[in-house]
Amino acid sequence: MQTVQIDRFGRILIPKSIREELNLVPNTTLELRLVDGDIAIHPRLSGEIRKENGVYVWTGADPIEKSLDDLIQETRAERNT
Repeated sequence: MQTVQIDRFGRILIPKSIREELNLVPNTTLELRLVDGDIAIHPRLSGEIRKENGVYVWTGADPIEKSLDDLIQETRAERNT
């Protein structure tokens, strides 16, 4: 657990280690919710993966939650069905 402070404008800084672990980049959209008195923040993905010129590409501006290995395994499983 890390502790952060709200600045005078009502902002918080997500520590770099957490941003890197979650692949949060500038302009990533985040969902903010109250859950039983706690604040929950979740990355919101917008876009899709599609095939262009034989290569799968991400069409959204936000980071992908899945690793490249996961995407490769899913693609292979789709081909084998």
